[in-house]
Amino acid sequence: MAERATIVVVGNPKGGSGKTTTTFQLGIRLAHAGYRVAFLDVDGRQRSLSRSMENRMAFARERGMNLPMPAVRAVPPSGTDEVLERSLIAALQELRSDHDIILVDCPGADTRVSRMAHACADTLVTPVNESFVDLDLIAEVDGNSLKASRPSWYSEWVWKLRKSRFARDGHRIDWLVVPSRLAGRETRNRKQLHDVLKSLEGIMGFQTVVGLADRVVFRELFPKGLGLADLKLRGLGIAVSMAHVAAHQDLRRLQAALKLKPITERVTRLVVPEPLVQAS
Repeated sequence: MAERATIVVVGNPKGGSGKTTTTFQLGIRLAHAGYRVAFLDVDGRQRSLSRSMENRMAFARERGMNLPMPAVRAVPPSGTDEVLERSLIAALQELRSDHDIILVDCPGADTRVSRMAHACADTLVTPVNESFVDLDLIAEVDGNSLKASRPSWYSEWVWKLRKSRFARDGHRIDWLVVPSRLAGRETRNRKQLHDVLKSLEGIMGFQTVVGLADRVVFRELFPKGLGLADLKLRGLGIAVSMAHVAAHQDLRRLQAALKLKPITERVTRLVVPEPLVQAS
């Protein structure tokens, strides 16, 4: 059986949670660490991940630099559900044998192709903003007690998906819920939000991992297609600041939570999910 990559899906049906930044920055960091990395952009219309790599290739050409270049594929911007799903599976089939890790960036919407991407995950990473508005994606929270009253539709669907996947092939999809775009200082709102997430970990089976802070450095790097891990290289024309150092710590923490296999080990399991799990 052909070896295949570990598939890390970064998914959240709400927009603006930092999915693309998390996907891109983590992928560049892993590429510098020696992993063979590929990106799959499921948001074929907005194409933020694809644009990041286009900017990266243009910057490397202009500077004559040899930067790590993860492969990148994208689903079409439009088409029937069946066409988009076939494009997704074809891209995964193409990339799986030549890469150690495929990072999948899902759109900020509940689409059928996004659900298919979730079903392919070895690890699901769900960034959420530091807000009870976004926490509503994970659980409904009582306004008086600030305690979770019940899981949200998304949590219930992910639970059913994981149960179905385990019954089919014995694989347990790891689920990381990642509070991201954090403000610069500790707040009461942040503590309350984290308390709710911690109370749900044992019930819903996810792990809470603090994600990327809301740092200007990420927005500054986008036009050049650069990752934080690139800043150790000479010739970039960027002065490294304490903000960059702090952002490195954010990425290091997230990479550790993925518990990736050493690059000398190869995974031989092949899973293409059928049928899709439907939300109740």
